[in-house]
Amino acid sequence: MGSVKNKHLKTLVIPKSATVYDSTLKYICRGTVFPNLETIKVQKRQPPRGLYPHHIHRQGDRILRRTVWPKNTNDLLDQLADNNCSIDDYLEENREDMIVLAAKDFWEAAIERSGMSKCNIINKADFNYCYFYDIVNGRKIASRDKVIRLILSMHLTTDDCQEALRISGRSALYPKVQRDALLIYGIENRYTVDETNQLLSAHGEDTLR
Repeated sequence: MGSVKNKHLKTLVIPKSATVYDSTLKYICRGTVFPNLETIKVQKRQPPRGLYPHHIHRQGDRILRRTVWPKNTNDLLDQLADNNCSIDDYLEENREDMIVLAAKDFWEAAIERSGMSKCNIINKADFNYCYFYDIVNGRKIASRDKVIRLILSMHLTTDDCQEALRISGRSALYPKVQRDALLIYGIENRYTVDETNQLLSAHGEDTLR
């Protein structure tokens, strides 16, 4: 019996946990199993071991396959600076690298990791229900203080907070800035939002808005 083919698959997603070797990749690219495969999408920031573009981009002068790696900010800036860049094509091509989707994924994982109910988080963060769901569903990007309120409410780590600020397009906490140092202290010591605000007020800093 011949090998089973998937004639419908056009995009193959390689997850972050996967390691892809040369032999496997070359087999995939021959089209034996996936004859209509057009795109190999790699979820790692860097290509997995053994995954090299020259193995899949060309066969003679013919484009055989293309790979898509998540882009960093410089990649995106370079693309926008290109005179031939179409903004519609840019937005479509980079949809999965947009902050909204990254923020949505982050908050979903953070809520699950906290072990808390969404209702409990909303109450502890003193959020409006609609605003909270707009944030966790990626419809809105939280302000810097709102991100920190959520982190404190879920008792997450400083690293979690820095990641949340990064994907929300907000400035990171900087320990040489007094207010930021107080916020880091509150996060590290699992303070509530109210306790953190008391700490900020006691040192003459603006409370979390």
